[in-house]
Amino acid sequence: MKTWLAVCLFLLAVPMQAQTSAAPASSAPSAANQASPTPAPAVDPEKAAAIRHLLELNGTKTVTQELMNTMLPKMATLLHSSFKGTCGDDPKCLQLGDLVSIRMQDKMANSVDQLIDRIIPVYDRHFSKEDIDGMVQFYQSPLGSKVAQNIGAISRESESAGGQIGQDIAKQSIEEVLQEHPDLRGAFQQHQ
Repeated sequence: MKTWLAVCLFLLAVPMQAQTSAAPASSAPSAANQASPTPAPAVDPEKAAAIRHLLELNGTKTVTQELMNTMLPKMATLLHSSFKGTCGDDPKCLQLGDLVSIRMQDKMANSVDQLIDRIIPVYDRHFSKEDIDGMVQFYQSPLGSKVAQNIGAISRESESAGGQIGQDIAKQSIEEVLQEHPDLRGAFQQHQ
């Protein structure tokens, strides 16, 4: 169960990491900022409203909702597999897994606004109000609007390309290891 929770948290973090990985290293938050147990200082309400507006204009809110919609069935499958591995064929234990999956899906389906609320302080730490206003201006321009309209498709296509590379590397790695260790081929083929 802990493994599944870690997978879910990783899946939630990946899109945010992908958006921030292009930022210069000097703007990366320190480890203390990333895992601070104390609440972040309150964001100026005017700046928070500007950031929320930016996140709607730049497609973050829409892409996040699309990601949640895509992720939920995958998470349900992972959770079911995790419970199946833990529970075996115990029907009560499997029922618990199904009920937890349904509850999580319900909660996550409505969590985009909560996520946006948590993203606002991140933008606050990295951008001034003037920066936010400049980005809003950009996303209100024809080019900015085009970027926002296409970012979801670009993200999906990029994810697909990355997934294909991962599959190709996995296949290639398996084949190379099996060539180096032919004694393992039989064991591998038994489990396919």
